[in-house]
Amino acid sequence: MSDPIPDSLLSLAELLLEAQIKAIRKVRQSTASPGAAGCTAPRRRGTPRTGKSQLDIVYNVLKAATGPLHISEIVARATAAGFVLDRDSVVSALAKRIQHSDRFRRTAPNTFALLIQKGSTS
Repeated sequence: MSDPIPDSLLSLAELLLEAQIKAIRKVRQSTASPGAAGCTAPRRRGTPRTGKSQLDIVYNVLKAATGPLHISEIVARATAAGFVLDRDSVVSALAKRIQHSDRFRRTAPNTFALLIQKGSTS
């Protein structure tokens, strides 16, 4: 016969299963209520991206603007258009793009414009 499983291991397995059930119920509940935050499932590798990236949204905001905009104004205009931007994440992503001279340029601290924009003298 096999050795009995120690009670401590059984208790640990029970705790893990209870935590998994709790997580599943939480996901099920959040997906049941429309518009709940964090209810999107992770994208599978190879599936097409839906929606716009934060940088695409920033690009469109700056394209519609007549000149450079401060990050606060970019976020405000994106919010008015129905998009949610994370300010710190956007600034970080813009800084990386600016280093590679890709689409954006910094005109002042936390103020950005398109690299080539109508009416700009860059």
